[in-house]
Amino acid sequence: MASHDSPPPPPRKPGGAVIGLMIFLLGMTVVIFSSGYRVPAVLPENIGTYTGVDTLFWVIFWVTGFFFVLTEGLLIYYCVKYRAREGGKAVHTHGNH
Repeated sequence: MASHDSPPPPPRKPGGAVIGLMIFLLGMTVVIFSSGYRVPAVLPENIGTYTGVDTLFWVIFWVTGFFFVLTEGLLIYYCVKYRAREGGKAVHTHGNH
């Protein structure tokens, strides 16, 4: 009598752990911001009469922070969109510099 092995289980989709981690971090961010916790001041209090440096610091901080989150979000999106798929073939290009 021949033994019939059951077929292997389908492969798990990659990224489940990453999505879970992102949901957890987002949830923790919401909890921390809604708790009323105050972060200590990053910059010392203004000593001089010219306070434009503080404003410039925060403008640069938020602009670079926005573009950082945007590029990381796009990176994750395209990594998920163009990930390896079952039955897909790689295309090799000769002479691509």
